[in-house]
Amino acid sequence: KFEKYASECNLVFVLLTPDDQYTEDGSCRARQNVIFEMGYFLGKLGRKNGRVILLYKGKLDLPSDISGLVYINIDNGIEAAGEEIRREINELK
Repeated sequence: KFEKYASECNLVFVLLTPDDQYTEDGSCRARQNVIFEMGYFLGKLGRKNGRVILLYKGKLDLPSDISGLVYINIDNGIEAAGEEIRREINELK
């Protein structure tokens, strides 16, 4: 199912939240399946075209090799970030 629906996408929002604690000091990261699927879409849609938008919440470690992508903070909710999200989508047109 994943590949079927993914083939129909031309814009992806990746929701990154600090779900997994992975060190004793409390460092957190997004779920590994989310990171894997993000990589899938980066490969499919490309890194530089802005069609993979990262929505992040909380303090979490992000892979360093994804710097340069669009990151939008949603700590205050999706509605609060709405204008920034709309601006990024409009830039794709």
